Amino acid sequence: MSMQDTVQKVLDAATADITQPNAVPGAVMYIADKTGKQVAWAAAGVKQAGKPDPMTPDSVFWVASCTKLITAIACLQLVEQGKLNLQDDVTKYLPEMAEVKMIDGSKPKRVPTVWNCLTHTCGLGYSFFNPALKALEDKKGRKVIDAFDASKESIMGPYVTEPGSEWEYGMGIDWAGQVVERVSGLSLNDYFQKHIFAPLGIKSASFLPKTAGLADKLVGSHYRNPEGIISPNEHWLKQEESKIEVHYGGAGLWANAAEYCQILVALLNGGTHPKTGGKILTPESVEELVKPQLDEKLAADMDREFPNTDPTLSNYFEGCTVKGVPKNWALGGMRLTVEHPMFKYSDKSLFWCGIQNSYWWADFKDGTCGMIQSQIGPFLDMGTLGILAQIQPQVHAAYAK
Repeated sequence: MSMQDTVQKVLDAATADITQPNAVPGAVMYIADKTGKQVAWAAAGVKQAGKPDPMTPDSVFWVASCTKLITAIACLQLVEQGKLNLQDDVTKYLPEMAEVKMIDGSKPKRVPTVWNCLTHTCGLGYSFFNPALKALEDKKGRKVIDAFDASKESIMGPYVTEPGSEWEYGMGIDWAGQVVERVSGLSLNDYFQKHIFAPLGIKSASFLPKTAGLADKLVGSHYRNPEGIISPNEHWLKQEESKIEVHYGGAGLWANAAEYCQILVALLNGGTHPKTGGKILTPESVEELVKPQLDEKLAADMDREFPNTDPTLSNYFEGCTVKGVPKNWALGGMRLTVEHPMFKYSDKSLFWCGIQNSYWWADFKDGTCGMIQSQIGPFLDMGTLGILAQIQPQVHAAYAK
């Protein structure tokens, strides 16, 4: 059976009956190899539970934290041009961030660098993973997800750890996205379109999908309750596009799997796509993008717990989903120093995910990349992960040298 047929069979089974345990309403998966060859591209199910509109391979999902990789690429492009230094204090480019305080109201001992922002060592967190930030939202009388309203205020901290002192997954890459805007003079959406998407032929990725004419391709949001029952859910990123003040460099993008993977194909080839010839980075910058960045102490912080302060958004987990496995953070995503225990990503892989269960990988050893998307919450949905766990090890086995 071809990989295309295998993927289609797995997706069809996963979406056949959403009343079954770990079923999903709809899903898309795309897989490619280093040559740019499409290994599989399949879709199954529906875009919105209870509605007949079928999921199609080119359906557009909110990719959430999958945005982070692209913001890191944008930063390295500006480094290549001599316009940005990752070791500069972020306040050199964003002077207003000098006003951000610690969570107790005190002044931080130092301000973070752009590098700190890209590596989650800047001191910022996420309220859905940090109880102290969740408590602040409780005092304001609003839900955690309502804090993500694309306003300027939403990215103004506070710090939950001293900048540079600990690894804390959070909004630092949103700050990095603001740096890209300030240095380039473009909105983050316009920067991505011009300098990353256009060279790779990407046409259906945007921070403003409705404005971009993609409304008919957008996938609906879903929630799986503790009993396993799936229901349609309001989109988590729901601000009207005309009122968006901040393009979240860490979470704001909408895209389809096939086009997102063209970025990964380019990275597997040193920054130049083998089919389009589009170049987004030099080989040296790609090496920097995927290189583990953290010292031993900061890397050890990654094995911390991730409390699910709002269980509708994320399941509880520890160790960045792989507790006890040696790991590090690269500018572009997560690295393991051993093979991934479930998905068989090699120790030369870069990978990450989005909170509504989009997951991507780029394996620099076996030369494959891929993405699975389902748009369901909470994060770490076992139905979506089950699809990936059935397919990705087969891909690795077929291409491993």
